[in-house]
Amino acid sequence: MHNRLLVLFLIACATPAHAQTEPTISGSPTISDSHDAPHISYDASFSRGSGAIPALPLEIMKSGTIRYINGGISDEELTQVKAQANHYNMHIMLSAPQGEYISNVRLRVLAEDASTLLDVAEAGPYLYAQLPAGKYTLETTNPGEAANSISFEITARNGFTKHITYNQ
Repeated sequence: MHNRLLVLFLIACATPAHAQTEPTISGSPTISDSHDAPHISYDASFSRGSGAIPALPLEIMKSGTIRYINGGISDEELTQVKAQANHYNMHIMLSAPQGEYISNVRLRVLAEDASTLLDVAEAGPYLYAQLPAGKYTLETTNPGEAANSISFEITARNGFTKHITYNQ
């Protein structure tokens, strides 16, 4: 019995934390005691995948009355962002010249009276927002580069889509 507990303890210690919460192989271990060393085998017929940690559900954020989503770094997160696109009328994508995603851009949306409606310290690579009809200024700043300012208008029929490229 002592050998079995020791072996199970060693397995638990050697297993990465993500595999402990989402195992790649399920089933009960089979332990056979011999005089040499215990032998452990698993029934792998119930494998549950690669053991990768699934993406968390994308959080819908609010800044005052403005709803927005921000993210898209991983494939799973990108799928979630793009699935929500039709719920937002401002679509911003931030990347480097070769297409690499950027997620450390400060993004601000200013109303026509220069009041700040949305201020995200680490936007990207995708930021979608739902804005009321009106005229706006989009300001983006990537660390170490000049600020980028773009005026745009949201109407009842037309949104705004912009891909902004920064050197990294």
